[in-house]
Amino acid sequence: MSAPLALPSKLPVNFKNAVGLLLTSLVWLNSYAGEVKTEVSQAQAPATEEDRLAQKLQSLFVMGGIALQQGDYPLAAIIFREILKQEYSPRVELELARALFLAGEFSASREVFNSALDSGGLPWPVKQKIYLYLQEIDNAVGFVDFSIALISDNNPTNFTSKKEVNILGQTQSVNKPPENRVSQGLNYKLLGGVPISSNLLTQAYATLSVRDFEQNILDSYTLDTGIRYTPAEKRNVLLSAGVENHWNSQSGNYRYPYASVKYSPKITDQFSQVIEYSIGRLDFEKADHLDTTLQTVAGNLIVPIGEKSRFLGGLTLTHSHAREKPYSYQSAALSAAVEIPVNAWNVEVGGRYTKADYGDTDPLFNQTRNDKKTVWHINLLNREIDWKSLTPMIGISFEQEESSIDYFTYDKVMITAELRSYR
Repeated sequence: MSAPLALPSKLPVNFKNAVGLLLTSLVWLNSYAGEVKTEVSQAQAPATEEDRLAQKLQSLFVMGGIALQQGDYPLAAIIFREILKQEYSPRVELELARALFLAGEFSASREVFNSALDSGGLPWPVKQKIYLYLQEIDNAVGFVDFSIALISDNNPTNFTSKKEVNILGQTQSVNKPPENRVSQGLNYKLLGGVPISSNLLTQAYATLSVRDFEQNILDSYTLDTGIRYTPAEKRNVLLSAGVENHWNSQSGNYRYPYASVKYSPKITDQFSQVIEYSIGRLDFEKADHLDTTLQTVAGNLIVPIGEKSRFLGGLTLTHSHAREKPYSYQSAALSAAVEIPVNAWNVEVGGRYTKADYGDTDPLFNQTRNDKKTVWHINLLNREIDWKSLTPMIGISFEQEESSIDYFTYDKVMITAELRSYR
């Protein structure tokens, strides 16, 4: 028997592992082809050559999964490529795409993800997750996207639904302002990002949102700019810092500098569970008493339900410390939705419940504010339609807020028809 191969001691440890495992893999594959003969008892050996190949490929797949879990993404990519050379499998192709994504080989990862989508052999929930990976790849390599949405809103200013409200101990009749009627408008959104590091792990981003309604008083503009960074050794962590500026003739202008950290417990499945902490300072231009420090902790999860649907859930906790205590609050929001395919459409049905408790008696209404908001929605998205490279989305939502202060109690229905350049 010949002596085992010895790797030069100066090679990096990961490269040694890669070469060692690759040589082992090749020996197994060559043994199947008849280049290496090993005597195995008939009772232990698979019955057919197909069985032997399947056993060896399964062993390789396990090795690739171990390399992926241990953070050796280049090695995992080598192993999965070797498997695909012997036998095509959409599952293996998907694992290769993930390994390339985590290794920072974004262009190659996108090509493999698209190939897996085209194969037609993946369950529907898996396909939806691939779209999230493709969006992250666009964020890394640079992108420019836009959307335009037609909106119909029967209560665009969230004006109270009560006929009378109590102000400073006096009951006042409510007269609805003329601009608060069923209104149609357009929402424009322009998104862009560009890498600012050679390894593509640091990007600058900007999002411009414009709300253009038939009544000019409802128009608003929001510009969000910042930088996001993914540590090379912690690919399941995303750090962001930015500034959001908002201009609105009715509700006033504000500036919101913020920082956030996002963490995915599962490095190989970064969208099934996500935890995010953010902190920022909200400064209003003409209402200093509302200036506040916002802290938010949010958790979101995606759980497949069989091969034809998935569950989306979230919990968000917010602490707002305003300059004046009556406007400080703590809130908790719970969301849940189910998404299913109907022909070529993704149909999402869900809701969100939010409870907010304020810190002290409101000086104008002489009550402490406590709110309960419920939102129900149905969204339809068709990623298979490609009209002039645009994807359609249709949505309807019903929103109702019940407040201990009648002035803040309202309800509304909003209908949205959107075309966007991203899937």
